[in-house]
Amino acid sequence: MEIIRCESLSKVYRAGESTVIALDNVSLALAQGSFTAVTGPSGSGRHSRLPANAHLPGDQ
Repeated sequence: MEIIRCESLSKVYRAGESTVIALDNVSLALAQGSFTAVTGPSGSGRHSRLPANAHLPGDQ
């Protein structure tokens, strides 16, 4: 049974003329009782995904 499902998440940061795509059409499904770790290098979107999963606005 899925307890969390996120589909097609995207997050773009803009600073002046620079654009950084932190998340690009990312989907995730977690099953009840599962253990999941989000890993990746700096700038890969780990922090950007957490507020999206919790339905929080996060950094603007």
